[in-house]
Amino acid sequence: LGLDEALAMVPGLQADDRHNLALGTRIAARGLGARAAFGVRGVRILVDGIPLTLPDGQTALTNLDLAAAGRIQVIRGPASVLYGNAAGGVISVDTREPPRAGIAEGRVLAGDYGTDELGALARFEATVGKGGETSYLVTASHLDLDGYRRHSAARRTGLNARLRHAPDEDSYVTVVVNAAAVPQAQSPGSVPADTLLVAPTRAWPTNVETKSGEQVEQLQAGISYVRRLGVHRLDLTAYGAGRALDNALPFAFIELGRWAGGLRAAVRSHLEPLGRPLHLTAGLDLEHQRDDRR
Repeated sequence: LGLDEALAMVPGLQADDRHNLALGTRIAARGLGARAAFGVRGVRILVDGIPLTLPDGQTALTNLDLAAAGRIQVIRGPASVLYGNAAGGVISVDTREPPRAGIAEGRVLAGDYGTDELGALARFEATVGKGGETSYLVTASHLDLDGYRRHSAARRTGLNARLRHAPDEDSYVTVVVNAAAVPQAQSPGSVPADTLLVAPTRAWPTNVETKSGEQVEQLQAGISYVRRLGVHRLDLTAYGAGRALDNALPFAFIELGRWAGGLRAAVRSHLEPLGRPLHLTAGLDLEHQRDDRR
């Protein structure tokens, strides 16, 4: 299950699976992000309150694994400004709460494309967790994809972990760690319409000759603290991320080292002046990003 399938029925939102791990899913909210050549732009994505979106507005979904997701919230329109720089909207993914008795499960998915050519899919998932005052949920997954088209194979291994501790009824601390390694993500490129009709599995020759695709390693960690103070709520968040990318394009080779981090503080108040509900939110975001591009 990918974001394109999970969000297919959400009004005002378009999520397209490019069937190319090197480019990722394209997400457009109210038209914003529709022209993104790769990744997601214009839409801010959060996992347990920790942003996957970098300060430059780009989101790589390499670290996102919906195997542990319990709820996905989509916020469009002016309300998205409460989450920082999110012109198109916000997609907030919350990890499911594990039962107190604990959980241990595994899942295997395998299939092919029903063609005479070699094309197969294999995915393995394992999840362990436990609820209570101190809860945790850890999900590990591996994807091995030969691809429907020539030069479209991909390999991905991911680890997602969340630890939450509630020292009392009015506060809790959450630590989130996401890591992913993509040693292979080939890009077959686009072909003319007449070629697509005759040979739909063919790749663009230049992409094959230049071995177009990418190799990615990404690690992200964050910590958040929530405290309820009567009718007020205090949210504090800090996160950091590192990404190493080797991207072979038909016309160039890009080597990128990226480091990013940020701090967020917000206060939310739920008041009832004159018997009418009033919700006030004030916050501050500070983000930094540094790229070493060659």
